[in-house]
Amino acid sequence: MDSAQSSLQAAQDRLSVLLNGGTPADRQAAQASVDSALSQWRSARVRLDLLRNQPNGNDLSAANQALTSAQQSQAAATQQVTSACPSSNGCTAAQTALSAANNNLSNAQTNLARISQGATSADLAAARSILEQADANMKAAQARLDQLNNPTPDSVQAARTAVDTAQANLDAAIARQQLLRNPAPDTMASAQGALDTAESNLRSANQRLSLLLGGGSPEDQQAAEAAVQAAQGNLNSAVARRDALRNPSAADIANARAALDTATANLASAQSRLADVLAGAKAADMQAAISSVDQAQQTLTLRRYPFTPQEIQQQQESVAQARANLALRSTPNRPEDIQQAQAAVEQARGAADLARAQAAEAIVYAPFDGVVSAKLMSEGALASQTTPVVTLVTDEVEVVVNVEEARVGQVHQGSPATLTVSSYPGEEFPAVVAVVSPTADQRSRTFQAKVVPTNPDGKLREGMFSQVRIRGDERPDAVLIPNQAVVQRGGKSVVFVVEGGKAQLRELQLGITDGKQTEVLSGLQPGDQLVVAGQETLNDGDAVRTGGNRTSS
Repeated sequence: MDSAQSSLQAAQDRLSVLLNGGTPADRQAAQASVDSALSQWRSARVRLDLLRNQPNGNDLSAANQALTSAQQSQAAATQQVTSACPSSNGCTAAQTALSAANNNLSNAQTNLARISQGATSADLAAARSILEQADANMKAAQARLDQLNNPTPDSVQAARTAVDTAQANLDAAIARQQLLRNPAPDTMASAQGALDTAESNLRSANQRLSLLLGGGSPEDQQAAEAAVQAAQGNLNSAVARRDALRNPSAADIANARAALDTATANLASAQSRLADVLAGAKAADMQAAISSVDQAQQTLTLRRYPFTPQEIQQQQESVAQARANLALRSTPNRPEDIQQAQAAVEQARGAADLARAQAAEAIVYAPFDGVVSAKLMSEGALASQTTPVVTLVTDEVEVVVNVEEARVGQVHQGSPATLTVSSYPGEEFPAVVAVVSPTADQRSRTFQAKVVPTNPDGKLREGMFSQVRIRGDERPDAVLIPNQAVVQRGGKSVVFVVEGGKAQLRELQLGITDGKQTEVLSGLQPGDQLVVAGQETLNDGDAVRTGGNRTSS
């Protein structure tokens, strides 16, 4: 009964928790799962966006550092091999270290090239898969939280059914307890009748035992005596018959002998019976009587105490089993069972989504318009994310140029440019600057700029060598001088002008240049007579002869 009460209380508590949206711990765990899944989804989304846009600056810097370290290690290993081989005992170890350093250097170069080229289709596919998995996890966590906030009618009905079952089991246990404490009158009368019958059987068995111990009853003794007398009379009759038939026929003699034999046997039997009666009871009879007394005593005890320890133990085991069944009925589906089932459902759903995504990615789409220049795999071969299938060539070509630090300020995104190639002499292809790198190369200290030309007829092809001219800043009314007129004195840019037949040194502040002429920001004025030949050997105040050249604007 205590177990049934505990099961009823547990079922009621479970129903209350279900109606109130779950326990605080379950709600906190569900909310934490939602927050964690949302954070993972955001991280995956940011990673995918970064891969779609351009190479990560941190990854590029780390790849450059790894390449530098690998180069230093390879140089050190080479020096070690040079000093240790071939006579030293450490030659083999040095050659092994050199081989490992060469492998590391090759891997670092490959990694830097991969990062510099940006994200591959395999990287984008992996990032999409991670994003889709994070999205599935977020939906599963939100579904768990929604289930706690809005339990299904089936789960509420199941909890209420468990409460009703626990109540019914408790009522049955109480009724059984009352029956054991106050048995029914008919049960008591039946037990009393069985007790009286057992006592009567016991008295009869005791009387039978007493008679056997006392030599039998008078009736038995009289019957035995009568049997002896009858046998004696028969014997006398047979003797008389024999005497009377001293000269009998063969048949009479045979009959007489048969009668004599029968009488003799009867006499022996009667004598044996008389001897048994006079000798008292036998051991076998005594044992049978004692067994009857024991059986009657056991029957009397059983009737006097109808509930044996074995029966009580069986009833206790039945009660324990009923309590266990009540506990099981009160919580047919434990929270961990429900969570496990829900997790299995979400896992299967995620696997199905992943399978759909993989099925959708079974068809490879070209990332740009173009033509196939090389087929790298045959039909039936095993492909993977890292195995190229075909090589695509597009008409949309681009040129990467390195801009020195002094001129990077003149090159901007959208700046116009022109391309010339040796395949089409005299023809210029208009272009525009698409991207200017925000960081400089650590070794060359130059900035990369991508120039995209207009290629309507497909004349420009990948691998051609081109010359690029980028139009920098334009300033109207600028003062220009030939580049060969500028000389360096004391680390400064200077020119010589002619005033009064003598060379006068002027320190200049220069601006932009087109490769042939350079802008002068200060130091000269339009109309100044400029020395453009032999100025490398001039000094301030030297006499010169003019040829008529002047600065222009």
